[in-house]
Amino acid sequence: RVSQASGFILQYLNGGTVVNQGVELALNGTPVRTPGGFEWSVLANFFHNENRAKRLPSFLTEVNQSDAFIIDVARGSAFPGRPITSIAAFDFQRAPDGRILIGATGYPLINNTTYVYAGDRAPDFTTQITNTLRYQGLELTFMFDFRKGGKVVNGNDWFATRTGLSERTLDRYQQVVFDGVVRQADGTFVPNTRPVELTQNYYQSVLGGIGTPFIEDASWTRLR
Repeated sequence: RVSQASGFILQYLNGGTVVNQGVELALNGTPVRTPGGFEWSVLANFFHNENRAKRLPSFLTEVNQSDAFIIDVARGSAFPGRPITSIAAFDFQRAPDGRILIGATGYPLINNTTYVYAGDRAPDFTTQITNTLRYQGLELTFMFDFRKGGKVVNGNDWFATRTGLSERTLDRYQQVVFDGVVRQADGTFVPNTRPVELTQNYYQSVLGGIGTPFIEDASWTRLR
């Protein structure tokens, strides 16, 4: 999307260079077959893939993958040197060593102007094991589906937090000292020691103003 002052809305261009490396394995067999007509066959499939956006158009540091967002604090994006299935999100402001910066009021400082890399949506691997049982014309098929790794944004929890319905908000109005550091006038950092109250404004405008606290592991085990 380009500035409408240019007289155009969209511009189509080469989205960059992507490298994919992966492996897929499939095995099948029949562990059990009896003279009485019972048969148990198995099909197993393993899939693993890694991708990287080696290069984006030179003037871009991020390519978001949709113009429509369910929430406005996280989105699917691609970053140079990162997977094209990346998550971009608003995050806390952080010290050079990664610790959260705490403001003069005792609350964490947030960065709600620049999206940062916050994880990969793609799984480390997936595995499916399909079992088929046959006996005298009857057949039953079921599958164990495994997904390991990958990240997902819990938009329900984000919305519930901002509206006071999440379990996160059960400790509202309690006194806490946020784990982080305070920047000093000379540029050094000291641990935060100031107690503050977990107010509704904290849940709406601080915690609910960023996306990283709502990014979760997307692993699963399912029976289909």
